[in-house]
Amino acid sequence: MSRSEWRPDFTLPAITGSTAAVIGVGALVALGGISDWKGLALLEATLPTTRFLCAALITSSATILALMLTILSLGAGSEVKLNRGFYRSIRRIARLDTVAFVGAVLFLLLISIPLVEGDNVPTGWYDIVYYVTIGISCLLAGLVVTIVTMLYQAIDAAIVVLGYGAGDHPLLQPDDDQAEASTEAA
Repeated sequence: MSRSEWRPDFTLPAITGSTAAVIGVGALVALGGISDWKGLALLEATLPTTRFLCAALITSSATILALMLTILSLGAGSEVKLNRGFYRSIRRIARLDTVAFVGAVLFLLLISIPLVEGDNVPTGWYDIVYYVTIGISCLLAGLVVTIVTMLYQAIDAAIVVLGYGAGDHPLLQPDDDQAEASTEAA
């Protein structure tokens, strides 16, 4: 791989995020189905934890966005120039992190609506809301695990180049002299 072709590997983040989501859904499946009218009781039991999860996801995603500015300033302030692939990966992480932030905020708003037992509510409605709540929680948790794994990969690559001073790394932007020599040779 040439130095100008550095791209982050999305295999590990996809596996870790999917694993986190599948574990949550797997736990739900392992518990089995719920009978009529137990959906409301289960929903009321899980909502405090789900609200806490949303608050934690909001906090972590906002913190990640703020700390990503540090990575950008390290790259911009160093004598070593990083290639566009690094900055594209940071941009992807920021986009996913923003999706996680907005999703967690909207989900928190949605689950903050008080639940009431009504006479005209269909019997299976609370069961559906319970499953949807657990499903969205698992997706948001998996998304944040994916984001953290992607961020780890970007930080690890930056440490190798900036901290250890790796002179020949795909993350480095080619020098002008080397770029001219490679075009003249071709």
